[in-house]
Amino acid sequence: MRIILDDSVNTVKRLRVSLGTLVAIEATADSTPRVDAAIEAASAAISQIDHRMHPHSAGSDLARINGSPLHVPVKVHPSVGQLLNLARRLNELTNGAFDPCLPTQPGRLSDIVVSEDETEVVCHAPVALDFGGFAKGYAVDCAVDALKAAGCTTGLVNAGGDLRVFGPRAEPLFVKGPAGELINIELADAALAVSDTG
Repeated sequence: MRIILDDSVNTVKRLRVSLGTLVAIEATADSTPRVDAAIEAASAAISQIDHRMHPHSAGSDLARINGSPLHVPVKVHPSVGQLLNLARRLNELTNGAFDPCLPTQPGRLSDIVVSEDETEVVCHAPVALDFGGFAKGYAVDCAVDALKAAGCTTGLVNAGGDLRVFGPRAEPLFVKGPAGELINIELADAALAVSDTG
């Protein structure tokens, strides 16, 4: 769905389903055709990440890793290797609390080896790898990068609670507090990820 928010400043907003949620992309540029092309590029970036990092979709890198024979290298897109290395850093910072391997298989993040160039992965135990804890945030960042590269001056990408705003604008938000109260905040040139307080 395409919504023109303000014809005089060439601001367009689009809503699409991706990453298992509704994704809103809003951007402003010097012309409506430029905004349209930028939003298409941002949507394509999100779609590629969704395909590449879905844990069950046929042909996705994560599905191939999850189904790979032990000790056999699996070719992956460099972004998958990069996120595995990020997961390793988060795992260390949280003393093992963050691990993108689900408990349905015995393998943990420590059983996965990423090549130096981040294009091959080897599993030394069966894993159920799932990037649900941080792939949406990564996809939002890639979409914002695509908008900026296409010449957008301001924008917002919101993927079901993982959102980022850039440029000279602010986005008013309500965030649910620990006691269920709504807290009014304003997000400007920043990112935010929210989940249920329960």
